[in-house]
Amino acid sequence: MLFRSVIEFIGGENSDAAQPAAALTIGAGRLTIRGVAVRMAEQQSATTPLALFGIGTGRLICEDVVLRMPGNPLATVDLGARRGNAFIVASGASGTAAGVTMLRSRAAGDAVFLEVASAATGGASLEWSGGVFVSPRQLLVAAGASAGELLVDCHLHDATFCCNEGMVALGDTSDRPDSPRLRVRATDCRFVLTAGDRPLILQAGAGEPDRYRAAEIGRAHV
Repeated sequence: MLFRSVIEFIGGENSDAAQPAAALTIGAGRLTIRGVAVRMAEQQSATTPLALFGIGTGRLICEDVVLRMPGNPLATVDLGARRGNAFIVASGASGTAAGVTMLRSRAAGDAVFLEVASAATGGASLEWSGGVFVSPRQLLVAAGASAGELLVDCHLHDATFCCNEGMVALGDTSDRPDSPRLRVRATDCRFVLTAGDRPLILQAGAGEPDRYRAAEIGRAHV
């Protein structure tokens, strides 16, 4: 039987009440985690959404890591409101990109895996090679930028993603009108949607449909 060390957080802090409170924040540096389990403790009351990691312009690398999040009744797919817990929140800065790399790692729990919360231009990247993600929420959620382009780049290889509400949710709001652009490259992956009426990619916003068609770029060999 394989035993691994466990790092457990009991909460987080964030000056922006509209974003989940992160237990650990990566600014402009790089954090590499290997061979451990990282989890958020069960909360007595779910009044504030939480995240294990918050990333500014840095990068998180997980190699042979297990991530766990507890249940959260606050979660919703409404892109204009709080969406509940997230494993990782990328806040970024103008002209920069936050990065997440998952190597032979697993994540499970009632939380979006990556929430791109930055209103500035720039973006975020997610690389996942080997491993599993299981959640009733989405793999990735991104709202629009206040002005300019926000690019979300995903490179997925030989991994399994099991989600109830679809894989990706993109949207814009009145104060963040520029819809994010999504680029996905997936090879030898397994995608499982447990709710049959949910789309693989959800695009929501106030604009005309033609406006959003150019925002999704994908190439897959699954």
